[in-house]
Amino acid sequence: MFSTLPNNQYGELSGTSMASPQCAGAAGVVWAAFPNQTNAWITQALMDYSYDIDPLNPEYSGLLGAGRVDLVILFSHFFPRLTVVGDPYVNDAMGNGDGRADPGETVQLTITLQNDPDWQDANDVQAILRCPGDPWITIGDSTSTYGSIPAGLQVHNGE
Repeated sequence: MFSTLPNNQYGELSGTSMASPQCAGAAGVVWAAFPNQTNAWITQALMDYSYDIDPLNPEYSGLLGAGRVDLVILFSHFFPRLTVVGDPYVNDAMGNGDGRADPGETVQLTITLQNDPDWQDANDVQAILRCPGDPWITIGDSTSTYGSIPAGLQVHNGE
């Protein structure tokens, strides 16, 4: 692991002295996400959803603990992972019909959200569109309801 060294230097180090701060930091992130859970629950979750490193170190198989801490694996078992897919579709049929939001036009935006296939289903999804600080843009209806977005699927607002 790349780390700080004496005399304003950086270098590679390894061992438990490097792993311990990583685990402590991960535990803090998990505690922030699940503030009502016990220390034992957080510890078990970190171990249950770690990346198995035994295949990478066959001579130490079973001797390296639960594996490498992996918060992506852990959180994928509890939360959805939503992303915006592509660019929004601009419907400016009330304007000049060129597919762009031009000055003076009223447009409707269609925005597609996708839920990662390896994460949990998203339920009761709502999105709020904001454009702070731009006096030339007025957003009439800023909230879209997407409903449920199962893992691996995409949904457009207004469906």
